[in-house]
Amino acid sequence: LAILIILMLMLIFSGIGIYRKKVFIKPGFDKHAILLKSKDKKKKFEDKYIEITKDYIFYINPTPKLKDKKLYINFYSKKTNKVYLKVRIYHDDEIIGESKLIKNDYYLDYIKVNKKLKSKEKITMEIVAYEKDTYTSGGNVKLNSFVKWR
Repeated sequence: LAILIILMLMLIFSGIGIYRKKVFIKPGFDKHAILLKSKDKKKKFEDKYIEITKDYIFYINPTPKLKDKKLYINFYSKKTNKVYLKVRIYHDDEIIGESKLIKNDYYLDYIKVNKKLKSKEKITMEIVAYEKDTYTSGGNVKLNSFVKWR
């Protein structure tokens, strides 16, 4: 009986319980992203938007420049989006930089990367969308590109 009690306690304290609850941690917003108030700056993106759906529209520099481990993506999430967006940067299928969530009508100048890259080196930029109410997936888009030196 004592062995059975010890085994039951070990099972409970090891976290292999039947009623284990998964905890969802809501993603945070990027503190480096700024509200884009200037109509002139917004106009420079107008004919260059990438429209995935009518509720998922953004601008990103197609050939970002690198300086001091900062990749200047010039990312803008359109004001009318129904999703929050984030950006991931990949090199050789490894994430080397990532933003937090970017609110609608916000602009993110750069993402810090954790790897030295050479000029014209290939990268992939992934735009990840999250539904505003549930933070479930709103779809992902990957863009192949290369790095320019600033």
